[in-house]
Amino acid sequence: MLRSMTAQKTVISARIAKAETHRNEGDFPAAMQILGALFQAYPGDCDVVLALALTWAAMGGKSQALALVERGLRSCPSDIGLRLEQAALLEQLGRASEAEELLAGCAEPLPLLRLGYLQRRLLAYDRAMASARRLTDSHPAFSPGWISLGISLYTAGDLAAAEACFETALTLAPGDPVAEFSLGTCLLMDGRWQKGFRGFSARRRFPDAVAAPAGLAEMRGGERSLLLWNDQGLGDAIQFLRYVPLLRQSGRETVLVVPDALVRVARTVPGIGPVLAQGEELPPLDAHLPMMDVPVLLGLDEVPAQGPYIAADPDAVSRWRRRFAPLPGLKVGLVWAGELRVSRFQITEMDRRRRVDPTDFAPLLATPGASFVSLQFGAPPLPGTMGVMEGVADFADTAAIIEALDLVITVDTSVAHLAGALGKPVWVLSRHDGCWRWMRDRADSPWYPAARVFRQTVPGDWAPVIAEVAASLGERIAARI
Repeated sequence: MLRSMTAQKTVISARIAKAETHRNEGDFPAAMQILGALFQAYPGDCDVVLALALTWAAMGGKSQALALVERGLRSCPSDIGLRLEQAALLEQLGRASEAEELLAGCAEPLPLLRLGYLQRRLLAYDRAMASARRLTDSHPAFSPGWISLGISLYTAGDLAAAEACFETALTLAPGDPVAEFSLGTCLLMDGRWQKGFRGFSARRRFPDAVAAPAGLAEMRGGERSLLLWNDQGLGDAIQFLRYVPLLRQSGRETVLVVPDALVRVARTVPGIGPVLAQGEELPPLDAHLPMMDVPVLLGLDEVPAQGPYIAADPDAVSRWRRRFAPLPGLKVGLVWAGELRVSRFQITEMDRRRRVDPTDFAPLLATPGASFVSLQFGAPPLPGTMGVMEGVADFADTAAIIEALDLVITVDTSVAHLAGALGKPVWVLSRHDGCWRWMRDRADSPWYPAARVFRQTVPGDWAPVIAEVAASLGERIAARI
């Protein structure tokens, strides 16, 4: 009997795996055909119910998926997979408080882990901290629990305690890439660049890591010619352009490959060498290396190139200055949102936290003695501002606009890096759980000397930040009069 049940389970697992392949390829009819037949034959099998629910959810049928999961839980009330999917669907359907209550009633480690992540997404950081401590107290050998607690402590600004939690996680699970990456991020926030970047490189071992270029091995040591490429955002690429000339000065040949939008501006970096667009034919090279791993290869423990290291086209800058000449007072560029990247959940959540509702800028836009220019790409200009981004093709075009302005005020996005790399005064609006590169409890930046950081002190509340920026702008204008 046991052998028969095992064989049946093997058949079910194989058919579910085939259906999941179809689902991942977007062939939902094929997936549903397999899973529908399985559900008819085995309606009480938890794995079948979960696979069918996941497929419904992938097709946009979240209500149908939730109904299926809840039906499955009546037969399998202790199934963790179904319970986790129930909470996920509740959150996606706008019923986050129900999801939180559901997970809080569980004692198993995975639901408690998910609870902390949910609470952080809700900006309920105190509750997330309590949930993480509950998890580490009840399941001290569960390494993800220590990572969760470390993230909560990092968000609260207790870097030393967060570092200890990530070290504990690595003791329990040596080589865990999430723990290594989290520790690296914590060290970077604290300005310990070399060790921090070593940990940060663990992102390359994540399941959803950006694929490396085909045909080349990753840099291991003595290779002399390198393909450099960017596996992170456009702002990251701009920030790390400063390292490429240093790598060439060390005696290595480099070819840099960047998205089309960055090619022209990257070529203005002194001593950078060949810069190609993605898809262009490459010369023979020994190996490849992501740009953000160059500091590890060079063994640097300081921030290089603190002055301007990119340049705008002088003719284009002159044209924009003539266009802006009629604007009275200080000429200020505004950016209120980063690029929304829906393909990766964690990045999508970060994008949501760093955005400012355009209406929140009203007190700033009322500042006398300033004229405002909307630098937000792909969005209409704010009322009372000049729109200039229509027709902008790449970052070289944007650089010319920024160079013709007096000041840029932006959320933490690529424009902040572009303005900083130009040496243009830039005021960065940093979310409560700010990025490591803006560090902790300081208004200046070792990366961009002309930058000033305004920090959100209450999660999700931009009003005090905008008020502070408006007051500082008023002071700056008064100082010019």
